[in-house]
Amino acid sequence: RAIRSLIGIQELDNLQRALLGGKRQNADRILELLHQTISQTEQDPVELRQMFFSLRSVYAAVCSQFSLEAERNGETRFHAPILPNDLDEYDLDSVYTVFLKLNEELQQQYDIIMIRTARNLGTEILSYIDQNYTDPDLCAGSIADAFHISEKYVFQLLKTSCSETLNDRIIRLRLETGIQLLETTDLTVTAIAK
Repeated sequence: RAIRSLIGIQELDNLQRALLGGKRQNADRILELLHQTISQTEQDPVELRQMFFSLRSVYAAVCSQFSLEAERNGETRFHAPILPNDLDEYDLDSVYTVFLKLNEELQQQYDIIMIRTARNLGTEILSYIDQNYTDPDLCAGSIADAFHISEKYVFQLLKTSCSETLNDRIIRLRLETGIQLLETTDLTVTAIAK
């Protein structure tokens, strides 16, 4: 079989999605399958070169996405790993090794992005709670709906963003406001409680 029939658009798309989604094991597995399959076929230099540049274009696109993400967050440009320029410098095994190393580097960048995203989202959720703590319906479900995430993720984000649970934070904010209203207004305790 020709190499060209071994690496199709679907495999390249799956590889790109795995890299962008932080699924390094899936990306490694795709590369491993390609490597095994290609090493068992007759290696036509032209087809091998086409495969190499197809893989390189996937990695270049992923690096470009990570660079854009870093720029959007006002950070210094993402220092993309150096992609191999030409197949002449590599044999099949070294190409496989280079791309596996790229998987590792891209996974590290993905992890950085996810930590930053979680930190930012956690801060946004804390701000949302601070602005809406007087809403009697404020709970993990309403916050999850407002941010289009799961309730479980709300709890995880709060755990990493502050030292309070969701309920403790809401109760503390409500009590602090109640105390302030008791001290500074003539409102009744019942009115303040409402």
